[in-house]
Amino acid sequence: MLAIGLALGYALENSSHKAPPAASQDTDVRPSADGLAGLPSDYVGSGVPKLGPALPGDLGHTILKAQGKAASGGDDRRVAQEVEAAIASRLFVQTGERDRAGEQTMPPAPDAPATQGRASTTTGPQAGNLAFLEGQPDRATTSPDRIAPPASPYVLQAGTVIAGALNTKISSDLPGQIVGHVTQNVYDSPTGRYLLIPQGSRLFGAYNSGISFGQQRTQIIWTRLIYPDGESLVLEKLPGGDAIG
Repeated sequence: MLAIGLALGYALENSSHKAPPAASQDTDVRPSADGLAGLPSDYVGSGVPKLGPALPGDLGHTILKAQGKAASGGDDRRVAQEVEAAIASRLFVQTGERDRAGEQTMPPAPDAPATQGRASTTTGPQAGNLAFLEGQPDRATTSPDRIAPPASPYVLQAGTVIAGALNTKISSDLPGQIVGHVTQNVYDSPTGRYLLIPQGSRLFGAYNSGISFGQQRTQIIWTRLIYPDGESLVLEKLPGGDAIG
C-alpha cells in the first residue's frame, strides 16, 4: 500500500509540472479547408487585396471614368424624367372612381334601355340570366286577337289526348314505322256528345332513330288514322307521348 501511494504521488507531481496546452480544444470547432488559410481574414483597412496593373484590353478604368463624367448630368436627367413620369401618371383607384362617377352622372340615351350600361359590362355565364332579368317589361294590357268560335261542332281542340297502345315494337337502331290502336272512345271537345274516334281505330306513325348517348326515350309521330269502317284521316305528324309526356 505504501509503494502504491508513493507511485501515485510521483505521477501526480510530474503531471502538474507539464506546460499547459496552447489552446483549449473545442469539440465543436470543425477544421477549415487548407485553401481558406491563404485568404485575408477581413476586407477592412489593410486586409483589402490590391489588384495589379491593368491588362491590355481592360475597359474597367475607361468605364469608371465615363460613368464619373456622366454622373452629374445623368442624375439630373434621371430626376427630371422621374418627375415628369410622376406628374403624368395616375393612380388606379382615382381612375376607377372618376370613371364610375362619370357613368353615374352621364344620362342614358332616350332610346336606350335603363339597364344597358350594367348589362353590357357583365360577362360570363350569368350574362344571359342578367339580361333576361333586366329586360324591358311587357306593357301591353290588351291582346290584338279575339275569341274565335269553334270551326265545327265535330272538332277535337288542342290538348285533347287520344289514348292508344302500340302493336309493334320500337327499335332505335334504324328508323321505321309503328302501328297502334285507340284504346278509348274519343268525343268532341265542345260538348262531349259526338263520338269522333271510336275505340279500336288503328294508328300509323313513325319514330326517329337519331338518339344521343344516355337518351332513354325516342320521338314518335302519328301520320294516319283508320276507322273501323275503313275510312281514314291524315294526321299531320301529331306527336306521341307516354304517361309522363
